[in-house]
Amino acid sequence: MSQKYFIFVDETGTNLSDRFFGIGCLLIPVDKIGEYHEILRVKQSQIITRVKQREAKLLSELSEPDLLNFYKGKRSKPYEMKFKNINANTADVYQWLISQYFKLSDVKYCCLVIDREIDDPPKGWDYFDIYLERLHMLLRNNVEESEFSILPDEITVPRGKFYEASLMAKFQKSKKNCFGIHRLESHSSIFLQMVDVLTGAVLYKFKDAENPAKLSVVKKICNKLGKESLDNNFTKKIPNYFSVWLYKPKK
Repeated sequence: MSQKYFIFVDETGTNLSDRFFGIGCLLIPVDKIGEYHEILRVKQSQIITRVKQREAKLLSELSEPDLLNFYKGKRSKPYEMKFKNINANTADVYQWLISQYFKLSDVKYCCLVIDREIDDPPKGWDYFDIYLERLHMLLRNNVEESEFSILPDEITVPRGKFYEASLMAKFQKSKKNCFGIHRLESHSSIFLQMVDVLTGAVLYKFKDAENPAKLSVVKKICNKLGKESLDNNFTKKIPNYFSVWLYKPKK
C-alpha cells in the first residue's frame, strides 16, 4: 500500500535579479498531519512570543511620533516563521524548531536549486512555465509511487494561465498519483512556513551571506544531517529524508 502525502511547496529567490532560485517541498504523511501540526505549533508559539516580547520592549522606548508611525505601518498579517525573519533575538528558538522537525522521522523534504546563470529554459517560456516545469520535475523524482495532494504557497499567475490545471496535467502525463492541488497563503499554514525556513537555509550558502543568527540555524540543520554544508547534491534518509538537487541543464 502506497503512502499518502500532503505536499507543501514554497520557493525562494523569486526576484529575477537573484542568481539562485530554489523550490522546496515538504511531504507530510496524511495520517500524521494533525499530530505533526501540534508538535511544530508549540515551537511556533515560542517564536511568536519571543517576537512580541521584543516588539513590546522596542515600543516602550519609542517617542510618540515614532510610535504613531509604527502603528501606521503595523503588520496586516500574523507573524510568520520565515528564514529571513531569523535574527539574534529568535535564532535559538528556530534552532529548537529544527531539532523538533528532525524528530519527525517519516516526513520528507526535497529542494531543487537553479542557477539562473546556467539555466537554459526553452525559448518563449516565462517564469511561470519554468516554475511549473521545475516543480513537476522535482516531485516526479521524489514521490515514487505515493499518492499526494499539493498545497503550494500562493504565487502570481500570468493572465490566461491556470496553476492547478496546468500542474495537474503534467502529473497526469507522467502518470503520478496526484489527487488534488490547492494554493494557500503562507500565514495560514505552519508547514508552508517550515518549508520556507528549510529552503531559505539551503539557499543561504549560495548567497555567500554571513549573518551569524541565520548561519547558526544552517549549522543546526547540517549537524542533524551529518553534513559540512548544504550547497551540494545529496540525499540523506536519516534522521529523515532530506534531498538537495543542484539542477544542471542538459547540453
